[in-house]
Amino acid sequence: MVAVAITILSFKNAPLKENGFKNLKVLPKDITRKQLDSTMDYYCISLGVHCGACHARKDSTSRHMDFASDTKPEKGRAREMITMTADLNNHYFNQGNTGVGQNIPGITCYTCHRGGKEPTVKNLLPQVNALYEAAKEAERQARQKKQ
Repeated sequence: MVAVAITILSFKNAPLKENGFKNLKVLPKDITRKQLDSTMDYYCISLGVHCGACHARKDSTSRHMDFASDTKPEKGRAREMITMTADLNNHYFNQGNTGVGQNIPGITCYTCHRGGKEPTVKNLLPQVNALYEAAKEAERQARQKKQ
């Protein structure tokens, strides 16, 4: 798992080269099949889900996924969460030595999700839960305005 987290955290430094995958918006375009599979497996484990949680099927009778499709809103949400995690790590966590003899580890999906589809951190502190509920309400209101 540590290797996957390090791979995910190092994406911003990777040189770009098209590798044949379609519709990569957050992950690097030069990601290898092995890195992509490993990363997706890590997301599944971290959230306790399978591929179909974010990816749509090719059609209603197929067992095969259309990985490039953006049909499911969960895929967009996953991209937002990947970006948020990378931003938090880049701004607040040092992946090396801090200079005072401490390593500050980065965060990953598992930090909050702990193997569940919904993050569990929101239940740890009442303040965090209040912020979570406020964000949900703001999202609900934004959806209503669009309709």
